[in-house]
Amino acid sequence: LTERGDGAAIARHPRFRIFAAMNPATDVGKRDLPAALKHRFTELYAGECEGREDLALLVSGGLSTVPAAPVAAVVDFYLAARADAVTTLLDSADQKPQYSLRTLSRAMEYVRSAAPLYGVQRALYDGFAMSFQTLLQAPSAALLERLMVKHLLKGTPLK
Repeated sequence: LTERGDGAAIARHPRFRIFAAMNPATDVGKRDLPAALKHRFTELYAGECEGREDLALLVSGGLSTVPAAPVAAVVDFYLAARADAVTTLLDSADQKPQYSLRTLSRAMEYVRSAAPLYGVQRALYDGFAMSFQTLLQAPSAALLERLMVKHLLKGTPLK
């Protein structure tokens, strides 16, 4: 290690390994690793989690502090929103919205923090509206609103 400033090398243990993780450079401001560094690693691609059982595990963990968390309803909404994003929904730039586990995680983070203050139903509605609905065009927002009411609110809109 040369970071110590003394310049003396420290011998590494023969079983020393380093693991790195990186999201793809598809978001704004992200770049690929330089090829010289990238080729020193073994690259593994982990696709988006889309299985109902896997999503249920993630949602139950993400809402573990929420009393009587509607895990199946959240999974159903997420899968329906992703399906509609491919076929019918449009954002304000006339593009198909990109819903990912990050979107779901942000919604659940809000639900965890807001449920004790506003109740589970209101927290679900607000959290998923902020994460999934905010950037949509008005007609698409109305479609997503119906999905939220159907799945997250059991068919009964909030008053």
